[in-house]
Parts: sequence; structure tokens; C-alpha cells
Amino acid sequence: MKRIPVFLLCLIMLVASLASCNQTGPQTDTETGEEDIIEVDITKYTLIRPEFLSNTLLRAVVQMKKDIDSRLGISIKLKDDWVMRGTEPDDEEYEILIGATNRRQTGEVLSQIEGSAYRIAVVGHKIVIIGTNDAATVDGLKYFMDTYVGASQNGVISLPKSYTSAQYNMIELVSGGKCRYSVVYKEGLDNTTGTSSNDRFDYEVQLAQNVRERLIKLTGASVAISTDWLKSGDSAGDKYEILIGGTNRPETAEAKAGLGAADWCVKIIGKKIVICGWTETTTGMAVDSFLSLLEESVTQDSEGHKGISFIDFGEMTGTYSEWITDIPEYEGGEFSGCVDANFGQLEYYITGTTATEFIAYKAKLEASGYELYFENESAGNLYATYTRNSAMIHAYYVDSQNATRIITGRPDGEVSLPNVIEESYEKVTESAITQMTLDYASGNFGMCYVITLEDGSFIVFDGGGSDGNKDHIRLYNLLSKLNKRPDGKIVIAAWILTHEHWDHFMVFYNFCNTYGRQVTVEQYIANTPSKVVGYNSYNPNTYIEDGYFATASAAAGGIKLVKPHTGQVIKIRNAEVEVIFTQEDLYPRKLYFYNDATMITRMKIAGQTIMWLGDTCDVASDIVCDMYGSYLKSDMVQVAHHGYNGATREFYTLIAPKFAFWPTSADEFARQTNGTNKSGYYAVDYFVAHELGVLEIYCASPDNISITLPYVPGSNKAEMIDVPAG
Repeated sequence: MKRIPVFLLCLIMLVASLASCNQTGPQTDTETGEEDIIEVDITKYTLIRPEFLSNTLLRAVVQMKKDIDSRLGISIKLKDDWVMRGTEPDDEEYEILIGATNRRQTGEVLSQIEGSAYRIAVVGHKIVIIGTNDAATVDGLKYFMDTYVGASQNGVISLPKSYTSAQYNMIELVSGGKCRYSVVYKEGLDNTTGTSSNDRFDYEVQLAQNVRERLIKLTGASVAISTDWLKSGDSAGDKYEILIGGTNRPETAEAKAGLGAADWCVKIIGKKIVICGWTETTTGMAVDSFLSLLEESVTQDSEGHKGISFIDFGEMTGTYSEWITDIPEYEGGEFSGCVDANFGQLEYYITGTTATEFIAYKAKLEASGYELYFENESAGNLYATYTRNSAMIHAYYVDSQNATRIITGRPDGEVSLPNVIEESYEKVTESAITQMTLDYASGNFGMCYVITLEDGSFIVFDGGGSDGNKDHIRLYNLLSKLNKRPDGKIVIAAWILTHEHWDHFMVFYNFCNTYGRQVTVEQYIANTPSKVVGYNSYNPNTYIEDGYFATASAAAGGIKLVKPHTGQVIKIRNAEVEVIFTQEDLYPRKLYFYNDATMITRMKIAGQTIMWLGDTCDVASDIVCDMYGSYLKSDMVQVAHHGYNGATREFYTLIAPKFAFWPTSADEFARQTNGTNKSGYYAVDYFVAHELGVLEIYCASPDNISITLPYVPGSNKAEMIDVPAG
């Protein structure tokens, strides 16, 4: 069957130009003869469309007018079929009637059509173009434009006096009030849901539900939905099915085999309608196109039953153009899928590969003109970032997984690459880390850490939530008090976001909107999942995608958004921030708990290291422990998730810190670590506080705590810094 690219698809969705449509055309039955040809000057005609019509037909008619105007150098009139009450349309008016207009000539021609088809006929002063559904009418418009208008001279076209018609093979999805097809999705996905946004279906299950619900809404028919599970020895070959996403049916594999990483398709294979892409994002695009097709394909029989039928189009495809996919092919291992990495970036996942094959891929990139931007090695893992013109490739090999991940994007797009080169600066002060307290009395929580750099500028981690609406003020006052720059300016060299939860993002938002013009924020560093990836996770937030960052950036006069990747080492004055883990390390696992999208970093500053865990939980902990092992050893740690269900005992053991920041209130810290409850995460809290060998722990209340680096754990020389909160 012929593949019909979405940007040329005419039978299903009209796009830019009727004349440029590329499709498997229908067989036309044209009754003509020399005596049957008439010449018509269409410059005298008005295009007439139904007053109420589908978006598909409206786009087609508007495009038809544009094409006629462009080809003939005229401005043909376009009107709807409305007439004043009590009056009749004028049969003497020269009109081209498109679709189901209220003109009697339209009804006459439509009544002559048998089966699924369109017909073009001349009836008096009317040229009628009508199909049994909108898709057929649109194809009739295309034929009219290509065959007649395209061959015209000065607006005069030659038409058969009788008619032109075309018959189609049709897919009868719903007829007689019954749906012939069932909707099928992959077994093993989460198909249970609750009443809150924190308990949804997996995304592909939701897409399948969307298809089912749209069929029911449009026709009232009963529509079956199920997973692709089959009993041993059973076959689904004789079943009519709409296959959503990565099902186990051979038709899905056949359809995906013809797709690139950024492509999607809706493909008819035997009794299956396959709707898929290599990612959930592109599968969603395919479903959206299919839903549009359903909307434009509703029919009604003589008994009043609504149905859905459409032309057997073979295949329609599309490409998500935001992703860069034209990259050198990785040789070795097995391509095991890809995932939307957010911000216009795509991640490829190759399994069963080796370090040798990864090194060979680096050489291949360099031979293709890519320039090395950064490279690193840690715990047997290999990392390399390359750029070429407007393309970026970050690739890394994980030794314990025998897997390579390749992330593609645009370095000059929505996000920038991090700085990996040593920065020059003039030292004016010693480095320090300050843990800011939060307005726990008003219900606020989260975490906020300020790192004073040797040039007097700052790094801020997260910030906290917005309850009480005081902590962004507290932060400004704290920065003012800590500021040692000779010019007195508050310069935030980097604001680092561990993850997008409210209690980690909102102080940044409020701070920028309040003080943005009084301070300088050089960059905002974050690596967050797309809405699709986080769709069925617990408590997802997407502040950056939802425009909050853009608003904050504008208020601060513009802030560069930087997206780092695992293995990169960011240079910020005298600090090095090594990216240990990002949400890109999760695939092919599902992101079910949003905290597992935390970006984990380790900072090296003043000869010491501190592991920033954000709200890391068990899934991310297991991945990181497997990737790095003893390489995780650090001098200090920020305790994960405020002491709640966070990092694992194994992770803390490998870090083996002697100093800990515990971002929670004093009361909550005592409750978590007093030993009265040692079940679940309390056991980990007790272990960190009493058994791990940590010499000094500071919780985030009641005071702001600051330590000058390098710091000797157990010296108890932390400084209390008092600043007003509002």
C-alpha cells in the first residue's frame, strides 16, 4: 500500500495545498465524449459551502479558493449557503456547490451516488462537488482542481456535461449501531485509575481510552477495549482490532519497522488499524490524527443509526519535526526504543553493547564532522557530548548495564548546554554553604541551599514552596547578608533545580517576580521530564512547560535555561557540579513516582564534595548504586526527600558522608530519627542519623545554618545567620 505523508494527506486531513496532495488515487468512472464536454468560465462563479461544516471541509474550501486565486490571478467569491427565511436559492446564480449545501442540486447529485464515492456534476448553472462523507468530498475537490482547474486557460475549464465520479474501498468501523473493531493496548500497563490526578492510567492506556470514548460519543455504539493478552496457542489474526502503541501483535511490529524514531503512523493491515510511534509522544500524535479522522467520518443510515466509515487509505504518517534524528547510526548492540527527553530532545536506548562499540561510535561522530564538546569517565562509564552546526549529541555508555544512551537536540534551541570550561574570576571571599530555614509554621516546606562562591556570587539549589509567601523575601535578605562582592550586586551564577515539585520551584518563581530587576540570575539549570513521560506519575508538576519559568525569566530580564545530562561536569566559578543522574536514566522504566525524576548532582568545592539528592527515591537510588558503586563516596550529603521515603540505605552507605544537611523542621527531624518507629523509611532515617557514622547533622529549623569550606565535620563550627523573613 502507498504511504501517504501527513503533510500531503488529502483523503484524511487536508493540509497546505489540494494541488500538491500525494495519495493512492481512486479509480474514476467518467462518462465523457466530445459532444459531452462543456466549457465553463469559473471566474463568473461563487464558491458555496454549507453554513455548518467540519473543520476538514472548511480548510479544504479555503485552500481551494487560495489555489484558484493564485492560479488564475482572480479573487473568486466564497460564501456559505445561508438564505433569508422565506426565500429560495436562485437557480440562475453561477455557483460551485461544495459538500452538503442546502441547494436542491446538491441533493439531486448526492441521491445518484451508490456506495462510498464522490461525484462532480453540472446541473444548470451549478457545478456540484459532493461525496458521501467529507473525506470523499475533499478528494473530489482535489480531482476538480488537478484535472480541470489545473488545465484551464484564463479561467475557462472543460467539464464533462454528465458527471465525474470515484468509488472507494471503505473501512466500516461502526455501522448499524455496532462497532466492528475492539480497541487494544499493551498488557502490563497500568489500566486502573482513581479520582485524583495522582492516579491515572499509563499514557498509552489513556490513548486507547480516548479512542474508545470518541467512538462512543460519535456513534453511541458499544466499543470493547482490552489488553493484547492472548491464551497460549491463540491467535488474534481474525479479529478486527485498533492497536494502540506497542502491542504484541505482529501488525504493530510491521508498522513500527517502517518508522524512524520521530515518526508515527496510522496503518491499515488486514483487519487491524495500527496506531503507533516509537515514543509515547509520537503515538499520541498518531492517535490525535486518528481522532480527527473519526470526527470527519460520521455517517447516518436510513434508520438513524450513526456509523463511522472512511476510505481505506493504506497508511498515513507524520514526523515530530522538533527532534533531531539525522545522526550517524550506532553500530552494535540492539536498538531497544526511544523516549521523549523533553525540551525538543530525543533519547535513543541501545542495549547489549560494549565500551569498544561506544568508542567506535565516538570516532564515527568525529568522522562525520561532530566536534567534541565534553567527555568524561567515571566508574567504568563513558560520556561524550558533541556538537555540529545546530545539532547536539550527548552519548554515554553505562558499564553495569551494557547499554548506551544517545540524546539528540539543538544546543541553541530552547535549552543550552552547560559550561564545561574553567571560569576566570577574582577571589574576594571563602566558599560556604548555607541551609536556609523555611516558614514551617505557615505550612511551607521544601529546601533551599545557598553556596557562596569565591568571587562573591552564589549558587542556589531549589528554594522552597510558596505557603506563607515569605520565603522568597527571606532568601533575598539572606543573599544580601551573605553578599561579599565589592560592587554590592547580588549575582546568582546558577540556580539549580533538582525537580519540578511546588516545594522546590515556587520560591524561584516568586523571587524572580519580586526581585528579578534587582539581582542577576545568570542561568537556570534543570533536566525535567516531559508531560507525557510524567503523565501517570504521582504528583507531577510541569512548571517549566507551563510557562512559569518563562514568566520568571522575563521578570528577571532574561535567564538562560541550561539542560545538563548525566556524566557532564558543570563549571561555575570555583565549583564543579557533576551530574550523577537525570530523568533520562529511567527509561525504559516508567516514571510512577515523580520524585524519581530528581536530578542528582555532586558538587566539588574547596576540596570537598557534597551529594545533592533533592527528593531522590528508591528507583533512582537503585539505578545510581548500580551505575557507580563506591564512586559515590562523598564528604557531605543533603538528605533526600526531607527525610521521608527517599534514598535507600545502600545509597547512603555508598556515599558514606560525615556531614549531613537535613531539609526539614526540627520537630519533624526528631520524629523521623528518635527510633520510636523503625518501619519503612524511618529505618533509613534512623540509620543515617545514628548508625552511618555521620558526625554532624543540621536540620533546616529554627535557624539558617552556614558552614565555611573546607569544613571539618564534627567541629560544630556552623554559624547561625539571622535574617528577617518578611
